[in-house]
Amino acid sequence: MKRLLLVIALVLLPSAVFAQTADRDVLLTKNGTLYTVESELADSSHPNTTQYLVLTVKTGQKVIRSIVPESTMEGLHRGPALVYDTDSDTLFVFWLRTPNAMSSELLVASYQNNKWHPAISIDDTPLTSRYNLRISMTRRVAQMQRDGSVIDVSRLIIHAVWWEMKGDSETARYAMLPVDQGQIIFNNPKEQIHDLNEFAAVQAPGYEMPATFNTEILRHPALVDSAALDSVDAIFGDVATKSFNRTTLRPIISEGRLRIPVGISKDSPRPTRFSPPGNFSSDWNGRVDALANGRIVSDRLVLYNVTDSAVNYLVYSDGKWSSLTSLPLNERLSVDATVTALSRMISAAE
Repeated sequence: MKRLLLVIALVLLPSAVFAQTADRDVLLTKNGTLYTVESELADSSHPNTTQYLVLTVKTGQKVIRSIVPESTMEGLHRGPALVYDTDSDTLFVFWLRTPNAMSSELLVASYQNNKWHPAISIDDTPLTSRYNLRISMTRRVAQMQRDGSVIDVSRLIIHAVWWEMKGDSETARYAMLPVDQGQIIFNNPKEQIHDLNEFAAVQAPGYEMPATFNTEILRHPALVDSAALDSVDAIFGDVATKSFNRTTLRPIISEGRLRIPVGISKDSPRPTRFSPPGNFSSDWNGRVDALANGRIVSDRLVLYNVTDSAVNYLVYSDGKWSSLTSLPLNERLSVDATVTALSRMISAAE
């Protein structure tokens, strides 16, 4: 009966919460181990949930399948994302748990030596819905010296972004999660979790959009890795101002504290705000990601989403958006091949 009530309650949530949450992620390590995590329908042996997460580990011909333990808790478990720490040989599985129609929770569990370690809750504010989770990783942080100069030091940081809805407000959120010997350090939520608008361009104006504009395109924050692995670019929308923001998040250690400042030196790129495609009125379902070339000084980027049948994309270049283009998927054109082609396209245009 509890399972039936949960399903009925979840039907009341906005369709975007589930239609646009990816239920599978894949990661290949340098040693050839393939990790796959996906949300599967639960059987009668797990009566508290309708969907749990299953991890498959393939090394050569050996295959191990195991259920993420905490994903059997009450609720719906979806949107998994994988990150791997090479130094400690640890896999991190992030996901969203939805116990009812009014709330959700961001969780992460670690997997090491074929064993699960207890999951930790990153964000579980009541009466708040979270979706469109994206994860990235950096391996170096800036360290402020006494003379004011900055040097790079080794430090593994996991960056997470997601969209949050609470009452009649909604925004993009960000978490900075240091990793030490295979363990995520999360002991100060007030300093480690932020509204991404804290890093947006100050006093930048919004944009007027036509009535047909679909604001859903603004609800998919994305992370773009840097070649130096010392920062990530966050690209995120603001529904209130009908705008996109792009800013560099570079961890820095200053006075013994690890934080994310904006513009730590005169050479640091500044956050920018730009208009979304005003003629965008299409559905924006499926997994959404971004491709970009260069730092913020280069405004060229691609937003794309993946559905069961196609990859749809938009190009932003020289202050203008292209029309929405759709590439149908078939036996000769896979998702991976399409994304590789898009990456080459944006690199060739640099």
